[in-house]
Amino acid sequence: MTNIIGKTLVFIVAAAAAVATAGCGDTKRTAYSRFEKIPGEGWRPDDVVAFEPWPLDSLEVAGNTYTMQLVLRYSSRCRLERLPAAVTVEDADRTLRTDTLVIGPGGDGSVSVREKYGVREVTAVLDPRVSLTDGYAVSVSPLLDPARTAGLLSVGIRLLRN
Repeated sequence: MTNIIGKTLVFIVAAAAAVATAGCGDTKRTAYSRFEKIPGEGWRPDDVVAFEPWPLDSLEVAGNTYTMQLVLRYSSRCRLERLPAAVTVEDADRTLRTDTLVIGPGGDGSVSVREKYGVREVTAVLDPRVSLTDGYAVSVSPLLDPARTAGLLSVGIRLLRN
């Protein structure tokens, strides 16, 4: 009886550890990560998603640079391969820089794709060395018909410490 309880406890602890670490990625490098849910019927071009990326520890920002990533999470059933998007970055001086990016395999920049638990995550590097300033903001909107983006679950920004 004691042997069964011991094995059950080991299994529960191992399962909890696996769940806790699943999908976490490189958490020691992640300084900021935020996602916005996309409606099931698709992402409309006039639905601009805005982020003000800032690490949780504001003392960390001074003098540091980060790799800024745009992350798209799809249902694995979604057939969308690449998403054209308008990406606007505003800095502390209110200088706007807008680019049109095609996010996905064969698109613009450095892209990685991984799939886990029925979710496909496509990550594109927006800026490999960004220095954050107060007032820094990023906005993203799709350049496709909403019906073509059905199955897109969320869009997010991630900052990794360099």
